[in-house]
Amino acid sequence: MNDRLLELVGSLAGSRVLVIGDYMLDRYLWGKATRISPEAPVPVVRVEREESQPGGAGNVVRNLCALGIEPMVVGVVGKDRFGEDLRDRLELLGANTEGLIAVEALDTTVKTRAIAGGQQMLRIDHEGEACLPDELEAQIADRSLQLLSSADAVIFSDYAKGLCSRRVVRQVVDASKAVASSAASARARDRLLLGDAKPATFSQYEGLTLLSPNEREAREAASLLGVAADSLEETGQRLCQRMNLQALVITRDARGMLLVEAEREARPLPGVPVEVADVTGAGDTVVSVVTAALLAGASMLEAAVLANLAGGIVVQRVGCATVNAEDLARGIQAQIEYLGELR
Repeated sequence: MNDRLLELVGSLAGSRVLVIGDYMLDRYLWGKATRISPEAPVPVVRVEREESQPGGAGNVVRNLCALGIEPMVVGVVGKDRFGEDLRDRLELLGANTEGLIAVEALDTTVKTRAIAGGQQMLRIDHEGEACLPDELEAQIADRSLQLLSSADAVIFSDYAKGLCSRRVVRQVVDASKAVASSAASARARDRLLLGDAKPATFSQYEGLTLLSPNEREAREAASLLGVAADSLEETGQRLCQRMNLQALVITRDARGMLLVEAEREARPLPGVPVEVADVTGAGDTVVSVVTAALLAGASMLEAAVLANLAGGIVVQRVGCATVNAEDLARGIQAQIEYLGELR
């Protein structure tokens, strides 16, 4: 398997992926906590440096760019300094921001984290209501459909902030499937549809190629859809059938992940043996690497194994981290014994 995975890693770059989702700005305040505040029983963090980067769906974009894939952005920001900063950072990464809509009446979602000694001390969120006006929803759907024809894959990065509404998702999915059934181009016929969705909106992603929930989300979604079972394997199988999915990749933190393919026995992939520092953004890395691997010609199992390795790499780093082809190649070489057990 090692040689095959290395071959795939060398072929990840070059595709275009449409990333529709909830874009936000992640701000990090790095410093030291050396005393307790006299005003309240909380640490005082003395800030030494600040850092900002795209978060939410923007973290998917970061991961895709690191793998050499061109992302096309569809999302919403406010007409504020944070929205401008987010757009600039996405463009610096190499993303196409034609579909990023700036709206006067909305505030850009910002998550600010204070980190001291490698530990997150506090997070402050600035965000509006998770509901979009009908006119804006229609505009988002239109932008998505305009960009769809040049995409090899679509990722719905749903952070439950309102952008991935049923109307937007179904219009994109239905349009993609309608074009695929009659298209002469390989791009349209083979377009992948992937999603990282919350349980409450799971049902609107019916017919996708793959969904990548974590274990809690998968069980909650199954309960909401009336297909819950005692074992995670059976829950995954029932979800696949109910949702007409080709596969589910269910992440399980340190326990790795479970690959569930339609009409195949579920395949557990044990966690990669690493020291975990921060799981923030690991789900974004998983869906990005799965997408890139499938576009490179990987089987579902090969894509899941690469994503599992990638997840093991990013959780060793503090903050929303990314992986590139070199990271994955080193990870494959470092985990020869682990990979040998997956044969």
